[in-house]
Amino acid sequence: MKMLLLSLIFSISLSSVLNAEQPSFAISGSDDGTVKYWDLNTGECIRTMVHCERYVDEVDVSNDCLYALSCGYDMNVKYWRLPDGALLQTLSGHTYEPNTCVFSSNGRYALSGAWDNTIKYWRLSDGVCLKTLTGYPDAVMSVDISGDGIYVLSGERGMFARYWDIPSETCLMVLRGHDLSVNSIVFSPDYRYALTGSVDRSIKYWNLADSSCIRTINVHSSPVYSVRFSPDGNFVLSGSSDKTMKYSRLSDGVCMMVFEGHSYGLAGVDISSDGEYAISASADWNIKLWKISDGTCIRTLTGHSATVQSVIFCQSSSKSIKVISPNGGENWTVGSVQQIEWECANIDTVKIRYSIDGGSIWTDIAEVPANPASYSWTVPNTPSEQCLVDISDKHNSTTDCSDNCFTISRVGFSKEWHFNKSTPEKIIAYPCPFKNNLSLSLPENAYIFNTLGQRIVSLPKGKHSIDTSKWREGVYIVKSGKDCKRVVKVN
Repeated sequence: MKMLLLSLIFSISLSSVLNAEQPSFAISGSDDGTVKYWDLNTGECIRTMVHCERYVDEVDVSNDCLYALSCGYDMNVKYWRLPDGALLQTLSGHTYEPNTCVFSSNGRYALSGAWDNTIKYWRLSDGVCLKTLTGYPDAVMSVDISGDGIYVLSGERGMFARYWDIPSETCLMVLRGHDLSVNSIVFSPDYRYALTGSVDRSIKYWNLADSSCIRTINVHSSPVYSVRFSPDGNFVLSGSSDKTMKYSRLSDGVCMMVFEGHSYGLAGVDISSDGEYAISASADWNIKLWKISDGTCIRTLTGHSATVQSVIFCQSSSKSIKVISPNGGENWTVGSVQQIEWECANIDTVKIRYSIDGGSIWTDIAEVPANPASYSWTVPNTPSEQCLVDISDKHNSTTDCSDNCFTISRVGFSKEWHFNKSTPEKIIAYPCPFKNNLSLSLPENAYIFNTLGQRIVSLPKGKHSIDTSKWREGVYIVKSGKDCKRVVKVN
């Protein structure tokens, strides 16, 4: 099921800064069925995790480098904790082998693409598949996700690449131009552009605003299986079955550096976040670490017993964001002014957004200086008990979200307001709790609200018998002037 020469397909990704002052690590996946955790300073394998009996097609690592993903021959995506190698979740649902997997930037979700012609969007906390993107005529070979978690790029075996909106499950555009399979696709650092690498031996540089191909780069003599942007977005690092890795300038397509040393085709390539180092994986079973400025091979990692399909540097970013408030359990009323607060390091500007459906759809709030780490928010008229706030840097590369949901209520009282013992209760309600009928005696006109502040019914003063058979079980508030009463519906 491999597409490279010798019937192999390869992929690789990288996200770290490698330097002599702090330890650096890497994760790799191989056709021997294992995921390996490496110490790059010594070249030793720290830990081996067994994914399946053979063919681990791709690995990825979370931005905090505490977790890893792998996908392979067993048709599953697996979610690992790196410090102890524990398997946290097995994501099952694809009907054929997944070729590719990637974390969302906040590490809470994952994407996978497979030979069953679908992309799946997973929640990692419980392993639930939240969405399945369909409509592909052929296998999905590569995926990437934008920093805000809204957009997806995918490359397919049928010559095309696609640009998706996750919340609406809509394909926004199709990138046409390759003659053969698109085996690698990535967003630019600012998410405005894309790179694709194809079996047709070309690299294409795309503008996602209008789906135009800005440049076609022809520097390889065999199929291209991996492409990555440099951190500044000005160069492309590419790996090919011609046994070379090349570093080319996007402005004119000129090859600036050639890296040679593998004895078989390259599995994939990527570039460190400081732009100083690169890494490659190959059908020769080896992983190589390179210095980009002079093309020097610094170290070769050996230990896998078959093709190394994927490798990724693992080192935490110096940038960080943590949401302080709201972080779960708060009840903010519509129209009130609340403080959104956070902690951050090495970030100048933050983007704030919120969700009222537990994180499926997001709405922008503001883009503001990171310090002071607070923003005064006038709570909008969007009542819900499934609200979250997400804060990211301006490129969406570092992000954090409320740990749990908070509530936006429409009326000006908190959930505890109706428990105030000093509040007079002239309203008479029976039976209480009630089931399919509620009888009320009202001293004046009144309203009944649910705990979200949504008005259920309006009533004139007097006695009433209300059919509540279609009401949901829960707490309701009967409010008449200054009087209020808590009533409970049970089934």
